[in-house]
Amino acid sequence: MTHNHGTSLFQIPHAPSAPALYPCLPTLEEGPKISLCQEPVKEREKGPAVLALPEQESSLPSFQLVESVAELSRSKLYPELPKTAPEMQPFSLEQLSVWEPAGGLRALLGCGTQFCGLARQENHELTELLQNYWRCRRQLTQSHTQLHTQSSDCKSTQNHQSKVCGYHRFQQAEFSQSVLAELSRLFEARSELLHQKVALHAYTALLSRLQVESYFKTQPCSLQPLKEAISVLFSFTRRVLDDTQFQTDIHHWLERLVAVLLHVGGSGEHLYLLCHLLCSPAGVGKWAAPFLQVNTSLRKHQWVQHFMQALAVLMSPARHRAEFLGHLKPCESQSSAASGPASGNWTLVDEGGEEDEDPDSSWLLLCEEDLISLLTQITVCYVSDHWAQYVSVTGAGGSSSHGHTLSLDKLQVEYDNLFLRAVLHVLRNKRLGIWLFMSEMPYGTLSSSMLWRVLYVMQCAETAGLETLGTANDTCSCIQLLEVPVYTHLEHQDKFEHWLCEVNSSDGISLLTALAHMATPTQHSDPAFITTITLLVYQVSYVSVSTRETYSKLLAAIATAHPFVISVLLERLRETIQSVGMVALYFCKELPLSLWRPREEEICVIGAWLLQHPLSTVENRLACVVLEGLHWDYTQVDGSLALPSSLHSEVALLVAEAYQKYLTDKPYSGLISEGIKQVSYLASVLRLGVSPEASFSQWAWQLLLRLKLHGNAQNPKGAWSVPALASNPPPELTHTPSMHSVLRAVKAGIPIGCYLSIAMTTVGHSWLVEKSDTISPPESRCASSDNILPPTYPLSFYLLNNSQFVSCIQLFLQYDSVCPQGVTQQVTHRVAPLLTGTAYGDNVRLLNSVIQSHVVESSKPGRVGAAAVLEFWLGILTQQNLWYRDKTVLFLLDQICCAAFTHHQEECLQKLLYQQHKNALGYHGDRGLLSSLVGWIAGNATPSFVEGQSLSAEVWFAWLVLNMEGLFEEDSQLRRCVENELLSEPNISPDQALKKAQQRLKLPVAPSLQRLQVYRWACQALATPPDHPILPLVWQKFLQLYLRQPGPEYGLAAGGCIGRRFFQASSQAALLRDLRQRIQEVSDFHHAASQALRVPPPHTPSPDSQGEESPGCPRPPYLTSPHLHTELVRLFGVFAMWLDDENLQKQEVYLPSLPPEYEPHRLAQVMQRHQELWLEYVDQERMQYDEREVLSLWEKVQSEPIFLQAQNSGFTDYTSLNNARERILSNLQKHPVPCPAPELQKLKPPVAEVPTTCLTDSKAAAELLQQDLRILQDQARIAVTREAQQVAMEQELLESLPLLYKNQPEQVTMALECKGKGGQPCQGPANITVTCEHVQRQEAVQTQITSLRRDVKKLQADAMAPPPQSLAQAAVHTENFITALVNIYKAQKLPAVQHVGVSAFYQVVSFVCEDTLRHPPTRQYLSSCVEILGQVFIQGNANECGPVLKRILEHRRLCPLISPFFTPNSAPTQLVFLYQDVVTSLHPDSADVIFMLLTKWLNESHPVFSERTRLLELVHGALCVCGRDPEPEFLTPFHLFTKHWTWILRHHFPDHYSDCLRLLMTSSSDQLLSPECWKVTLRVLGCLPPTRSSKIKAEPVQSTPDVSGPDLRSFGLYSAWTPYITEVVSFWEHLIGGLISVQLNSLARESVGSVKIMKALQDLHSKIGKLFKPWIFPLDTEDGGNLKCYPWLETDAVAAGCLVGLYAQLTDTLHHKFRERLLPGQRGVLWLCMMQYCESCTPPAHRSTCSTCITHTSAPALETPAPRHPADGAAIQSELSEEVPRAASSFWEKCYVK
Repeated sequence: MTHNHGTSLFQIPHAPSAPALYPCLPTLEEGPKISLCQEPVKEREKGPAVLALPEQESSLPSFQLVESVAELSRSKLYPELPKTAPEMQPFSLEQLSVWEPAGGLRALLGCGTQFCGLARQENHELTELLQNYWRCRRQLTQSHTQLHTQSSDCKSTQNHQSKVCGYHRFQQAEFSQSVLAELSRLFEARSELLHQKVALHAYTALLSRLQVESYFKTQPCSLQPLKEAISVLFSFTRRVLDDTQFQTDIHHWLERLVAVLLHVGGSGEHLYLLCHLLCSPAGVGKWAAPFLQVNTSLRKHQWVQHFMQALAVLMSPARHRAEFLGHLKPCESQSSAASGPASGNWTLVDEGGEEDEDPDSSWLLLCEEDLISLLTQITVCYVSDHWAQYVSVTGAGGSSSHGHTLSLDKLQVEYDNLFLRAVLHVLRNKRLGIWLFMSEMPYGTLSSSMLWRVLYVMQCAETAGLETLGTANDTCSCIQLLEVPVYTHLEHQDKFEHWLCEVNSSDGISLLTALAHMATPTQHSDPAFITTITLLVYQVSYVSVSTRETYSKLLAAIATAHPFVISVLLERLRETIQSVGMVALYFCKELPLSLWRPREEEICVIGAWLLQHPLSTVENRLACVVLEGLHWDYTQVDGSLALPSSLHSEVALLVAEAYQKYLTDKPYSGLISEGIKQVSYLASVLRLGVSPEASFSQWAWQLLLRLKLHGNAQNPKGAWSVPALASNPPPELTHTPSMHSVLRAVKAGIPIGCYLSIAMTTVGHSWLVEKSDTISPPESRCASSDNILPPTYPLSFYLLNNSQFVSCIQLFLQYDSVCPQGVTQQVTHRVAPLLTGTAYGDNVRLLNSVIQSHVVESSKPGRVGAAAVLEFWLGILTQQNLWYRDKTVLFLLDQICCAAFTHHQEECLQKLLYQQHKNALGYHGDRGLLSSLVGWIAGNATPSFVEGQSLSAEVWFAWLVLNMEGLFEEDSQLRRCVENELLSEPNISPDQALKKAQQRLKLPVAPSLQRLQVYRWACQALATPPDHPILPLVWQKFLQLYLRQPGPEYGLAAGGCIGRRFFQASSQAALLRDLRQRIQEVSDFHHAASQALRVPPPHTPSPDSQGEESPGCPRPPYLTSPHLHTELVRLFGVFAMWLDDENLQKQEVYLPSLPPEYEPHRLAQVMQRHQELWLEYVDQERMQYDEREVLSLWEKVQSEPIFLQAQNSGFTDYTSLNNARERILSNLQKHPVPCPAPELQKLKPPVAEVPTTCLTDSKAAAELLQQDLRILQDQARIAVTREAQQVAMEQELLESLPLLYKNQPEQVTMALECKGKGGQPCQGPANITVTCEHVQRQEAVQTQITSLRRDVKKLQADAMAPPPQSLAQAAVHTENFITALVNIYKAQKLPAVQHVGVSAFYQVVSFVCEDTLRHPPTRQYLSSCVEILGQVFIQGNANECGPVLKRILEHRRLCPLISPFFTPNSAPTQLVFLYQDVVTSLHPDSADVIFMLLTKWLNESHPVFSERTRLLELVHGALCVCGRDPEPEFLTPFHLFTKHWTWILRHHFPDHYSDCLRLLMTSSSDQLLSPECWKVTLRVLGCLPPTRSSKIKAEPVQSTPDVSGPDLRSFGLYSAWTPYITEVVSFWEHLIGGLISVQLNSLARESVGSVKIMKALQDLHSKIGKLFKPWIFPLDTEDGGNLKCYPWLETDAVAAGCLVGLYAQLTDTLHHKFRERLLPGQRGVLWLCMMQYCESCTPPAHRSTCSTCITHTSAPALETPAPRHPADGAAIQSELSEEVPRAASSFWEKCYVK
């Protein structure tokens, strides 16, 4: 692929304008330019591929009659099509490629190579950054793992810190100190790991992440770097990432970069991302699906091209996927992750097991969820829907309106062949589930000819093999191959059934489902094709014994789409019923019989099955199932009957005849005793314990009730009009031949005949209904009432005065009673079971539902009104004697009163009851009635329709009756008169006032005291349930009477409420207390109800009823609004205050002065007895709910059964051409909304930019550093504090563990039994009390330990938390500032920049503290900053040596950090002063600092003599500070000081030789120096190994300092010089030996015995003597006397011996060196020694000293050879003084004689 004008990758160049793909093809012509067919075709007119629809219909056999269908079923199912012109041939693949845009899909072939080249970025800069970040994350994870391991070790060790040893009956605790020590070690290791290693790794990981963020910010804005970065990030998604955080960061960065690429890139970039997705591992759809976007910003044709390219890439195998996923090759540890719910892989499983996957390659595949996620991003609508939409827009004939030359038939051929190619592709690549895929293909868009070909291909795919798939070249050949009917073509049928038996049932079901779907479309309606598939499926599903157990329920869809096939199936079923058997019932049950419109002859066949076969046969039951499944209800379009009314009547007579035939001569027990339930006939037949007769009876009654037989039922809209002469009058029962069976049943007293006579004949259509002695199910009676009563309500007095009708109603009401009244001889054993319903009151509830429905219907405009219905039923129900005692009647009256309240029709009922009430009281002179009231009067209770004090169940009825009785009190003036009597006489009782009122009013009969309204309403308020809707109104009525103030009405003063006068007796006072208690109970109830949630209650239908609600009409929830309950709580609280306030009872109260909680306005209404009801407190929701519940009972009886309602929905062709547009829109709406492209995020800089002013302005730089470094320091302080807290807690924990258990002494009594003695048993056990120490846990310590562990765990969790982002931002910000500062300084060394750098160095150093040094991130970071700034701005800067040294000396902890940048040699003028500062700071605490500083001097410096002298003195002073025996802290700097000492001594030797010796001798005399100082000096001088080369050439002995002093006469030199004697001896030996050699060399040319020689000898001896004089010779005393001071003490003899021996050695050396140089007789060195001895040692007081000297010198003197000319002994003796001791004289004599 080539790029045009810089086109980006995957940007396919636009081709020349190609023909539009959809909806028109304007440029392609069927002309000579392109050969459309392989062979030339003669000129012919264009025609359709198959015959036009009218011709097809005329060419096929007619389906008008059942006989024709049967004949067809016995003929060929694949008829030969008329020979027409050759079929239109489709385009070849080469011809179809003309429509492909230039470059198009073929251009994608070269994209893979370019993608691979760009996708691999192994050496990219971002790769290194991400690997670094990944490495840091791995280290952090490993640290966490180690920390977890150590925490576990600590926990396990804590569990073993107490060792419990069991001793018989008690345990003791023994604490293990070794375990405690191990635990302490583990604590220390864990703390070190947590606060050092983990903290450092967490910081480095955060810093690495920020570096990656900064990289993205700094990249140039171009496509190529953006693609490369995306490729790098995708490469990390193809690795095994165990770090969730790292994986999340990779996805987040990808999302950000992809959002930019999608925004700025073109189609090529979109495909580039798609290729990356396809080369990503499984699970990519969960996080990267939004990356796949179809570029909607393109033009229409470009968008189509881009869409097809994306679809082609997605559908094609991903190239090089295995190479990209090489890091993810599965291993044993990963194999388990490839399956399971979280893997995203789907496994297709059926009876045959799972689909096999290749484990070697399955890991390479994307999981199904990924593919679904990616496909969801491309909104792919079905091609079939678009084709159907195109056909529906273009029209059924000719070419399209767009002007192209291709006809619609030609396009249909192309579409058909596209479909066929897809089918062949699927069938040739068989995998598990292909038939499930084939079952969902859109067959409705194919032509009839292609349906035949596809049918042939699908059958051959399984029966004839794959090699025959290509033989379906045309429709004619397919029909010829399938020309024999399926069920007679044994060979083909056997193969097909054999294949169905062998394959998995899921594949077989899917294949048959596919065949059924081929037949369901309605737009082609090829009857032959539909019938063929129908019979094929029927044969396999129901006839074939080997397959029908597996395959069934597949014909319902075909029959729903084409109900005519039910006729074909029933005919085929009639032929095969013997082999099908009872399965036929299930077969017909699944058919959509409600859509079928049977003809008369088919009803005859069904009737024959019903009448000619016994109840237990399949035919009879099949007839019942078919008739039950028909649609006997109204249509939803216009409300007319779905089936003609004549068919209803015909079926009803058929059922009546069968009923009489099978059930007349058999007992009725159990037939319909359970009532009529909505249970299917098939379910009834299969129910155990149910006889065929009972099932048939149940079915018959249920079917008859569904039939619309009555005229009002057939025309429900006219049911409420007054009956008139109908155009189609009902038949006469006795004169119509067709009613013969009904008449026979009526005469026989069969209930079903009586019901049909009322429903079908003039008996039920006349106004006067004759009484029937038979009893039918309650549903039938209610149905009759529902049909008969509506038109009679306007003239209801006829029925009210019809005794037969009234008796029928009363008899029906008695059926619900346990013991029916008035039914004795009429009821026989045949109808006794019909008297009781399923439960007590069910029949009455059904009648109540009919009444309520009539009330609702009558309230509609233009009808009689609700009052007429209510008055009618009240009149009917009150005609029974003592009706107010009948619970059934009271139930109905209560419901009627509720309806009257709802419809505001209470007044009409009150009038009727008022009249009856007055009649009961004898106001109309009915003495018979008065005599009947004698009992009431004698019992002091007047008659009332509410006989007791109240009614708790029939509250609505009580409400109406009490209101009616209140009217009586008002009309008779009884209440006003009683109130007047009570107000006139304060002491009169209510009973007395009532009697006076009766006398005054001259009432013949007055109510008793308990019948007064105030007591009646009080008792009713107590009895009414708290949840009853009318309860607030009952209390309103009571309070209006109780709180009434009637005084002003009678001209009396207002004296409070009248109610208190009625409740003064004890019994009445108790009633008042009960009222107050009841108010509290009601308030509590409503308060609890206000807290309830309004959720629908669970409803579980009973198995017998098969569900009480239809699926479309669920039971409405019943739960009153919480707001109403809250208002009722407030209202009853107000009632309680009114009743409890005595002031309202005793005196007149000014109502406006009452508090607001009294509701004065409402109280005024009560006191003034306003008649307006508080309807806002009535629970309208509850009333509406109850009304719906009541109406639903009769609606269920009238409606179709639940098990049939689902079949009445009809068929919806989801492939119809007419609703293709709706399907497209629906699919688009139902299509999962593609995930939007990642939003462009405003890339906020991860780190703020460094202002340029900070690089030259010290103040700005200081502010920047202060802000950033403060964050670092605060974080370090927090971390160190947390570490210190943890260490303290762990230490406290270690101290608490030994105290956890303690051995406490306790006494235990033991019973010890003996074995007896002498045959006697033990007389009893001995009770011994033993004291033992038992282990006890200290609970306080345990609580403390638990608390400590919890706190340590919290601290550990806090420490493991990732550091804040601001920490890394501050660090990077400071780093960026330093980097910029260094770069600008290196480019141009400006003083301002240098000043900023120096200031930054000291400011960074100022933030170094104990906390920052302890915390690893800040320690590492600040060290790096100091190192960079120090190397650039401090190191080698002479001006900064002093400040740096000062900072080090002031803050010793900074020495390791900044000492590398202290370069004193760069400041030669300050060298001595700097050294002086270092030396003066020498202290044991600063020894290590001094050592670091000492390494900076004298390496490259060349100071002048004076500076060197000063340096020598400073070094000497430092050595003195170190002392004679340096402490361990001083050892390191001491060695450096000695090194400096030797450097100075060596430099320009012997410039400082004398100074060194002087300083050594001076300090050594006071023992201020270490002997090591002498050693290093002697090594420099060559006096000690490793070198013996002497640096002393001609240095005089006078340069050696004099060590004598005034204090030597007391203790001598040895007391101070003993530590240095060895070094002094070595030094003097080397020094004198060197002098002797120098002198001898200078006298080499002198003659023997010359004056120079003698002078040199004397001079050497004199120097030696002078050097040794204070060490070995006595000293004169201070007084100048003859007394001498010894040079050493006896304790110093060993040290003195060393010097004396050196003296003798040097004297011997001098003697031997000069012996050959002297003449005989010349006085040599021995004579000089003797003379010095005589001078120094002759005083008598010093004899012991002389003896010692002689003793030490005797040996070398004796070894001295004899002189060549020995002198005379006398001469020698004469030389000796008399004062010389004899021993010394003898010694010297021996020496010299020898």
